[in-house]
Amino acid sequence: RGGAEAPEEDTRDSRKVVEELTMSFRFRLTKKALLRGLTVLVSVVLTVTLFDATLFSFHPVCMCLSYVLLMTEAVQTALSFRDVVAGDERVKGITRHMVLNLGALVCAVVGFAAIYKNKIRLGKPHFQSYHAKLGLFVFISSILVVAGGLISFRKIGLIQLFPEKRHKVIKWGHRMAGIVTFFLGFVVAELGYLTGAVTKHGLFIERLLQYGTIGVASLVGYMAYRGMDEKDSRTAGNVYTRTGDSLSTINVSRA
Repeated sequence: RGGAEAPEEDTRDSRKVVEELTMSFRFRLTKKALLRGLTVLVSVVLTVTLFDATLFSFHPVCMCLSYVLLMTEAVQTALSFRDVVAGDERVKGITRHMVLNLGALVCAVVGFAAIYKNKIRLGKPHFQSYHAKLGLFVFISSILVVAGGLISFRKIGLIQLFPEKRHKVIKWGHRMAGIVTFFLGFVVAELGYLTGAVTKHGLFIERLLQYGTIGVASLVGYMAYRGMDEKDSRTAGNVYTRTGDSLSTINVSRA
C-alpha cells in the first residue's frame, strides 16, 4: 500500500514544483513589463515636455534615452543572461547587452555635446552645479564601462590580450563599475529634475518624472538583489523531487 501511494505523492510534489516555477516565471514577466512601462513613460513624458528643437533640449532628452531607457534595458538583459553558463543563448544575450550600451553611449555623447555647446553659446561656465559635476563623472565612467564591456566580451577577442588569470577580474570590474555608474546616472537625473528646465512645467510633471525614475531604479535594484533569474534558472533545467530515499529529476524547459 505504501509503495502505491508514493508515486501519487511524488506526482503531487512534482506538479507543485512546476506550478511554483510557472508562477515565478509569470512574476518575472510582470516585473519586466512594469520596468519597461516605467522607462517608456518617463522617456515619453520628458521628451514631450522638454523637447522644443533647441540646442539645450537635446541634452535632457538624449540623457533620458541613454540612462533611463537604453541602459536600463541593457542592465535587465545582463541580469537575465548572467546565469546562462555558455552557448548561443549567452552570446546572444551579451551581444544585445553590448548593442544597447553602445546605443546608450551614443545618446549620452549627443546629450553631453548639446549642453557643452549650449554653455559656450550662452557664455556660461561649465560644471558649476552638483548635477553638472556628478553628470561629468557619470559620463566619463560610462565611456570606461562600455570600453570594459567590449574588452570583457570574449567573442570580440580583446580580452585575449590580457593574461588568463586577469579575465575574471576584468569582468568583475566591468560589472561593478556598470552598477555604480547606472545608479549614479539616476541620481544625476533626479538632480536634473530640480532645475528650472523641469520645474517650470509644474509640480505634476516634476513629481511624475521623479517618482517614475525612482520606480525604475528601485525595480532594477530589486531585480539585481534577488538575482531575478538566478534562482529560477538553476531549477528550471533540473527540478529535483524526492522518491523514497533517492532523487529523481524532472526536466522543465526554459521559456
